[in-house]
Amino acid sequence: ELDKEIEKHTKELLEISRQKEIESKKRLALIYSKKTLDLRLQALQTQMNPHFLFNSLNSIKHFIIKNKKEDATFFLSKLSGLLRKILDNSQVKQISLREELQIMRLYLDLENTRLNKEIRFDIYINPSVDIDACMLPPMVLQPFIENAIWHGLALVKGEKHIEIRVEKDDDYLMIRIRDNGIGREKAHLIGAQRVIKKQSLGIALTRQRLEAFTTALSRDVRIFFEDLIDADGQPEGTVVHIHIPIYNKTNNTY
Repeated sequence: ELDKEIEKHTKELLEISRQKEIESKKRLALIYSKKTLDLRLQALQTQMNPHFLFNSLNSIKHFIIKNKKEDATFFLSKLSGLLRKILDNSQVKQISLREELQIMRLYLDLENTRLNKEIRFDIYINPSVDIDACMLPPMVLQPFIENAIWHGLALVKGEKHIEIRVEKDDDYLMIRIRDNGIGREKAHLIGAQRVIKKQSLGIALTRQRLEAFTTALSRDVRIFFEDLIDADGQPEGTVVHIHIPIYNKTNNTY
């Protein structure tokens, strides 16, 4: 009888424990869902940067005033295409690497027009990378390209160059964004605290979005910067290294 009583209470305790575990998982799921929604909202707010939109509309106005109809039409077409993609992708959690690179080309075309098309933009993709199968959250590369343009290249005289290299190493997608700008140290001195804070927030948000995207993995997202120095010890640009655990949409596996 004692054994039966112990068995009965053990089952009750196990059931209580199971119910608590279910409730705990539900609470965690709600917390994670809220965090994901918050990140998506922040990401959309970042992508729809009012400063960027204001400058874009000013550029169109400038072309119209100067009677540069072709430039105005080109810019407006690129801007409308970019805004459509941003709004469409605000409803999805992931897009292919090919789509991400296409959006980055649109974004760079717009920014480059404002800089009199001075920037050369190259993308190199290792043949081992399937850019249609590799998935990413939308617009995760934009903050790094924006930083490269406006805090690295905008103050450079002469050739301006941004290079994106996409490779694969074991289970990681490795993306390198290189510019031949003035370097981070000089950019910080010129840009003061407001720029530094904006850069930090954009990069921190991107890191959080990538971590949320790969939350089921034991492998971490890695983002780090490399300051390039020439033979005379002078800065000659920056490389951003972004290592993301590979997610393959063909079989929903990492």
